[in-house]
Amino acid sequence: MSIRYTMKCGILSTFLFTAAMVLGAGAPALAAQYIKFQPMAEAISTPVGAVVQSDSDRVPLITWGGDIATIVANGNAMTTVPGSSMDRKGLSITLYREDRFVKQVEAFMSGKTPYLRGTLGMIESAREVLCKDARTCPEYVYQMTYSAGGDALVVREDIKKVADLKGKTIVLQAYGPHTDFLTQVLGDAGLSPGDVTLKWVEDLTGSDNAPMAALQSDVAVDAVFVISPDAAALTHGGSGVGDSLSVKTVL
Repeated sequence: MSIRYTMKCGILSTFLFTAAMVLGAGAPALAAQYIKFQPMAEAISTPVGAVVQSDSDRVPLITWGGDIATIVANGNAMTTVPGSSMDRKGLSITLYREDRFVKQVEAFMSGKTPYLRGTLGMIESAREVLCKDARTCPEYVYQMTYSAGGDALVVREDIKKVADLKGKTIVLQAYGPHTDFLTQVLGDAGLSPGDVTLKWVEDLTGSDNAPMAALQSDVAVDAVFVISPDAAALTHGGSGVGDSLSVKTVL
């Protein structure tokens, strides 16, 4: 079995957005539901199964701009289009989006798909459980992208530098693409995860259980790690609607 992955890296100054909540018209997000974080090896007990034989291989995507190349190569469709780049290479694949990485790992281990899609940090977080069986110990076959501004740390207006996060509450997706980003950012400021309070949510984006919703709905949250579209929506670089779902930049 093999995997596909992408690394995320970047310069901190590119990703730190300082923000304040804006009051106004519009319904606030529902309160995010936090989950208990545990090592992947404790969260997954899926038995290893043979890869399902099919005329079309299932290939996961995550919400990430680099996946656009895969979609275009597939004929700008979820199922390979005749005449597309994938088709000309003799491939037939069915793309599907799965941002909850635990579900990806479960599908990989059970044999529903021979592929994983995640950042290097995501894949490494699953290595302990995957390598319990040699059949699912991953092999790195393709690096899709480096992060070039697609990830962001959005903070409230009283936080002026990363060192100000000490003692603060940060929300991010469990097992998602920002765990290694978190440790790098904190480490660069001389902090460790033990210096902050971490809260975990299930989703990366697009739901009430995502970091963006946590910042919108929970005054106890000081910072969130999000993908760039959510950072834009949370700051003045977003839609500019100025309702309670927006955040404005103060720096």
